[in-house]
Amino acid sequence: MITYFVVTATTTPGIPVIGPPCPSIEKASCGAKSLLGDGAVTAYVVDSDGNLILPADQVRTRLKLSDSVSRHVPV
Repeated sequence: MITYFVVTATTTPGIPVIGPPCPSIEKASCGAKSLLGDGAVTAYVVDSDGNLILPADQVRTRLKLSDSVSRHVPV
């Protein structure tokens, strides 16, 4: 049973960085955005069983869509 999601990122020298457990994929995506903003080269999401949930390309696509929507929200 899946109990949490974890963001794993890779920095430029290839050193993995593992984020804290997140209760949802959405929270893990926020963690990925933070790690990518801090200089990580890639970020992907795995579940508590170690299964790949969102590969790096899907994380970037999801974040781009999120940024696009937030820029076009009428005030």
